Amino acid sequence: GSSSHPDMRRWTPMPGSADADLLPELGTIRSRSRDLARNHGVAEGALQTQVDNVVGCGLRLKSRPVAKALGWDAEQAEEWSNLVEMRFAAWWNSPWVDAARTLNGDGLTVQVFRGAWINGAGLALPLWRPDPRAPAATCLQVIEADRLANPNHQPDTERLRRGIEIDEYGAPQAYWIRKSHPGDRFFWNGGFNCDAQRIPAYTEIG
Repeated sequence: GSSSHPDMRRWTPMPGSADADLLPELGTIRSRSRDLARNHGVAEGALQTQVDNVVGCGLRLKSRPVAKALGWDAEQAEEWSNLVEMRFAAWWNSPWVDAARTLNGDGLTVQVFRGAWINGAGLALPLWRPDPRAPAATCLQVIEADRLANPNHQPDTERLRRGIEIDEYGAPQAYWIRKSHPGDRFFWNGGFNCDAQRIPAYTEIG
Protein backbone atom coordinates (compact mmCIF):
# COMPACT_ATOMS: atom_id res chain seq x y z
CA GLY A 1 0.00 0.00 0.00
CA SER A 2 3.01 2.30 -0.17
CA SER A 3 2.61 5.57 -2.05
CA SER A 4 6.30 6.46 -1.85
CA HIS A 5 8.04 3.24 -2.97
CA PRO A 6 9.53 3.70 -6.49
CA ASP A 7 7.62 0.68 -7.81
CA MET A 8 4.28 1.85 -6.39
CA ARG A 9 4.12 5.63 -6.28
CA ARG A 10 2.79 6.00 -9.82
CA TRP A 11 0.23 3.22 -9.39
CA THR A 12 -2.85 5.12 -8.20
CA PRO A 13 -6.05 3.47 -9.49
CA MET A 14 -9.39 5.02 -8.60
CA PRO A 15 -11.41 3.20 -5.89
CA GLY A 16 -14.46 2.55 -8.08
CA SER A 17 -17.17 -0.07 -7.76
CA ALA A 18 -17.29 -3.01 -10.15
CA ASP A 19 -19.95 -1.29 -12.29
CA ALA A 20 -18.09 2.04 -12.26
CA ASP A 21 -14.88 0.31 -13.35
CA LEU A 22 -16.34 -1.97 -16.03
CA LEU A 23 -19.50 -0.47 -17.54
CA PRO A 24 -17.86 2.48 -19.38
CA GLU A 25 -15.58 0.05 -21.27
CA LEU A 26 -17.98 -2.90 -21.45
CA GLY A 27 -18.46 -2.67 -25.22
CA THR A 28 -14.73 -2.68 -25.86
CA ILE A 29 -14.14 -5.57 -23.46
CA ARG A 30 -16.84 -7.68 -25.16
CA SER A 31 -15.59 -6.92 -28.66
CA ARG A 32 -12.05 -7.89 -27.75
CA SER A 33 -13.25 -11.02 -25.98
CA ARG A 34 -15.25 -12.14 -29.03
CA ASP A 35 -12.30 -11.42 -31.32
CA LEU A 36 -10.06 -13.62 -29.15
CA ALA A 37 -12.60 -16.45 -29.11
CA ARG A 38 -12.86 -16.34 -32.91
CA ASN A 39 -9.25 -15.77 -33.88
CA HIS A 40 -6.95 -16.94 -31.07
CA GLY A 41 -6.41 -20.67 -30.80
CA VAL A 42 -5.50 -20.70 -27.11
CA ALA A 43 -8.55 -18.63 -26.14
CA GLU A 44 -10.90 -20.77 -28.23
CA GLY A 45 -9.32 -23.94 -26.81
CA ALA A 46 -9.85 -22.70 -23.25
CA LEU A 47 -13.48 -21.88 -24.04
CA GLN A 48 -14.11 -25.24 -25.70
CA THR A 49 -12.60 -27.01 -22.68
CA GLN A 50 -15.04 -25.17 -20.42
CA VAL A 51 -17.97 -26.08 -22.69
CA ASP A 52 -16.94 -29.75 -22.76
CA ASN A 53 -16.50 -29.97 -18.99
CA VAL A 54 -19.53 -27.94 -17.90
CA VAL A 55 -22.15 -28.60 -20.58
CA GLY A 56 -20.80 -31.95 -21.73
CA CYS A 57 -23.34 -33.94 -23.74
CA GLY A 58 -26.16 -31.67 -22.61
CA LEU A 59 -28.89 -31.46 -20.00
CA ARG A 60 -31.13 -34.38 -19.07
CA LEU A 61 -34.26 -34.14 -16.96
CA LYS A 62 -34.56 -36.49 -14.01
CA SER A 63 -38.03 -36.05 -12.58
CA ARG A 64 -38.35 -37.16 -8.96
CA PRO A 65 -41.68 -36.03 -7.44
CA VAL A 66 -42.16 -36.35 -3.68
CA ALA A 67 -44.85 -39.04 -3.76
CA LYS A 68 -45.80 -38.72 -0.09
CA ALA A 69 -46.43 -34.97 -0.36
CA LEU A 70 -48.65 -35.55 -3.40
CA GLY A 71 -50.53 -38.46 -1.87
CA TRP A 72 -49.22 -40.87 -4.52
CA ASP A 73 -47.82 -44.34 -4.20
CA ALA A 74 -44.47 -45.27 -5.73
CA GLU A 75 -46.06 -46.64 -8.88
CA GLN A 76 -47.98 -43.41 -9.56
CA ALA A 77 -44.84 -41.33 -9.01
CA GLU A 78 -42.83 -43.50 -11.38
CA GLU A 79 -45.52 -43.36 -14.05
CA TRP A 80 -45.70 -39.55 -13.80
CA SER A 81 -41.91 -39.23 -13.93
CA ASN A 82 -41.65 -41.36 -17.05
CA LEU A 83 -44.36 -39.35 -18.81
CA VAL A 84 -42.81 -35.98 -17.94
CA GLU A 85 -39.31 -37.07 -18.94
CA MET A 86 -40.63 -38.43 -22.25
CA ARG A 87 -42.47 -35.19 -23.07
CA PHE A 88 -39.51 -33.06 -22.02
CA ALA A 89 -37.11 -35.08 -24.19
CA ALA A 90 -39.44 -34.73 -27.21
CA TRP A 91 -39.39 -30.94 -26.76
CA TRP A 92 -35.77 -30.48 -25.67
CA ASN A 93 -34.27 -32.61 -28.44
CA SER A 94 -36.19 -30.86 -31.21
CA PRO A 95 -35.69 -27.44 -32.85
CA TRP A 96 -39.12 -26.42 -31.50
CA VAL A 97 -37.40 -25.47 -28.23
CA ASP A 98 -35.67 -22.66 -30.12
CA ALA A 99 -37.72 -19.60 -31.11
CA ALA A 100 -35.61 -19.46 -34.29
CA ARG A 101 -36.39 -23.17 -34.96
CA THR A 102 -32.67 -23.85 -35.51
CA LEU A 103 -31.07 -25.43 -32.42
CA ASN A 104 -32.22 -28.06 -29.96
CA GLY A 105 -32.00 -27.58 -26.20
CA ASP A 106 -28.39 -28.74 -25.96
CA GLY A 107 -27.42 -26.34 -28.74
CA LEU A 108 -29.10 -23.47 -26.88
CA THR A 109 -27.29 -24.47 -23.69
CA VAL A 110 -23.93 -24.26 -25.44
CA GLN A 111 -24.89 -20.93 -27.02
CA VAL A 112 -25.88 -19.39 -23.69
CA PHE A 113 -22.81 -20.77 -21.90
CA ARG A 114 -20.46 -19.45 -24.58
CA GLY A 115 -22.24 -16.10 -24.50
CA ALA A 116 -21.84 -15.85 -20.73
CA TRP A 117 -18.17 -16.84 -20.94
CA ILE A 118 -17.35 -14.39 -23.74
CA ASN A 119 -19.75 -11.50 -23.07
CA GLY A 120 -20.06 -11.76 -19.31
CA ALA A 121 -23.79 -12.50 -19.48
CA GLY A 122 -26.17 -15.08 -20.89
CA LEU A 123 -29.79 -14.15 -21.55
CA ALA A 124 -32.82 -16.01 -22.91
CA LEU A 125 -36.50 -15.09 -23.11
CA PRO A 126 -39.26 -17.68 -22.59
CA LEU A 127 -41.85 -17.27 -25.34
CA TRP A 128 -45.23 -18.82 -26.09
CA ARG A 129 -45.55 -19.78 -29.77
CA PRO A 130 -48.35 -22.33 -30.33
CA ASP A 131 -47.86 -24.55 -33.36
CA PRO A 132 -49.76 -27.79 -34.03
CA ARG A 133 -46.52 -29.46 -35.15
CA ALA A 134 -44.62 -28.59 -31.95
CA PRO A 135 -44.56 -30.83 -28.86
CA ALA A 136 -45.03 -27.69 -26.70
CA ALA A 137 -45.80 -24.02 -27.25
CA THR A 138 -43.05 -22.82 -24.90
CA CYS A 139 -39.77 -21.93 -26.60
CA LEU A 140 -36.63 -19.96 -25.79
CA GLN A 141 -35.09 -17.00 -27.60
CA VAL A 142 -31.41 -16.47 -26.84
CA ILE A 143 -30.53 -12.77 -26.67
CA GLU A 144 -26.99 -11.47 -27.11
CA ALA A 145 -25.90 -9.30 -24.17
CA ASP A 146 -25.12 -6.38 -26.51
CA ARG A 147 -28.85 -5.85 -26.97
CA LEU A 148 -29.23 -4.85 -23.32
CA ALA A 149 -29.29 -1.06 -23.37
CA ASN A 150 -30.85 1.86 -21.55
CA PRO A 151 -33.88 3.19 -23.46
CA ASN A 152 -33.40 6.32 -25.57
CA HIS A 153 -29.67 6.45 -24.77
CA GLN A 154 -30.32 7.32 -21.13
CA PRO A 155 -27.18 7.43 -18.97
CA ASP A 156 -26.67 4.81 -16.27
CA THR A 157 -28.29 5.63 -12.95
CA GLU A 158 -28.54 4.09 -9.49
CA ARG A 159 -31.48 1.90 -10.61
CA LEU A 160 -30.77 1.49 -14.35
CA ARG A 161 -27.44 0.13 -15.52
CA ARG A 162 -26.73 -0.95 -19.09
CA GLY A 163 -30.33 -1.94 -19.71
CA ILE A 164 -30.95 -3.67 -16.37
CA GLU A 165 -33.35 -2.19 -13.84
CA ILE A 166 -32.48 -3.09 -10.26
CA ASP A 167 -34.07 -2.48 -6.88
CA GLU A 168 -32.42 -1.09 -3.75
CA TYR A 169 -30.81 -4.48 -3.10
CA GLY A 170 -29.43 -4.90 -6.62
CA ALA A 171 -31.97 -7.53 -7.68
CA PRO A 172 -33.01 -7.29 -11.38
CA GLN A 173 -36.54 -5.98 -11.87
CA ALA A 174 -36.64 -5.64 -15.66
CA TYR A 175 -34.46 -5.82 -18.75
CA TRP A 176 -34.46 -3.27 -21.58
CA ILE A 177 -33.70 -5.14 -24.81
CA ARG A 178 -33.03 -3.57 -28.19
CA LYS A 179 -35.14 -4.91 -31.03
CA SER A 180 -31.98 -5.47 -33.08
CA HIS A 181 -28.27 -5.86 -32.43
CA PRO A 182 -26.41 -2.51 -32.53
CA GLY A 183 -23.69 -4.05 -34.69
CA ASP A 184 -26.00 -5.73 -37.21
CA ARG A 185 -25.38 -4.03 -40.56
CA PHE A 186 -28.72 -5.16 -41.96
CA PHE A 187 -30.66 -3.47 -39.15
CA TRP A 188 -28.25 -0.71 -38.32
CA ASN A 189 -30.87 2.01 -37.91
CA GLY A 190 -32.84 -0.03 -35.38
CA GLY A 191 -29.75 -0.66 -33.29
CA PHE A 192 -28.58 2.93 -33.52
CA ASN A 193 -31.95 4.30 -32.43
CA CYS A 194 -31.81 1.98 -29.42
CA ASP A 195 -35.52 1.20 -29.65
CA ALA A 196 -35.56 -0.94 -26.49
CA GLN A 197 -38.48 -2.88 -25.05
CA ARG A 198 -38.95 -3.38 -21.32
CA ILE A 199 -39.15 -7.05 -20.29
CA PRO A 200 -40.09 -7.65 -16.63
CA ALA A 201 -37.77 -10.00 -14.74
CA TYR A 202 -40.79 -11.78 -13.26
CA THR A 203 -44.26 -12.54 -14.52
CA GLU A 204 -47.44 -12.67 -12.46
CA ILE A 205 -46.80 -16.33 -11.71
CA GLY A 206 -43.14 -16.02 -10.81
